[in-house]
Amino acid sequence: MIDLSVPVRSLILATPAIANLLPAYQNSKAVFTRRPAPADATGLMVFVSPMIGGGVDSDLLRSQKREVTYDISVYGPNDTATNYRKAQDVGFALAQTFHRLDPRKLDMPEGWHLVRAKCFGPMPAPTDDQKIVGRMVSVQFLIAQNTASAVTTP
Repeated sequence: MIDLSVPVRSLILATPAIANLLPAYQNSKAVFTRRPAPADATGLMVFVSPMIGGGVDSDLLRSQKREVTYDISVYGPNDTATNYRKAQDVGFALAQTFHRLDPRKLDMPEGWHLVRAKCFGPMPAPTDDQKIVGRMVSVQFLIAQNTASAVTTP
């Protein structure tokens, strides 16, 4: 199976409506593909989960399709109304970016292509206390492997 967390992160960083709201972290923006966040990361940040669902295979004679699900979460301080709204705004921007995503915009691993993407959310993301605000978008990707040339007849 393939990992889409890196292409998803790249698309987030290339989307000004999201990236412009995030603080800088080292030589990039605060978008992470692992948890917990680095200890020196502060403020608003986005997390791309590992694949949380393998979904359903729908193989055909000359293609293999698979539905996979990833959660994309945004967390930030809930100390002011402005910070709360920034987390909300990033959540809505994530949903707008990934729902019905143009397949050409996601840089897929070699041999694969995106058929469609649909998302759910943003919805409240789990937090440990009221000092943090979190929003989450679940994205279902239908991906297909380019196997037409690999099919042989006995």
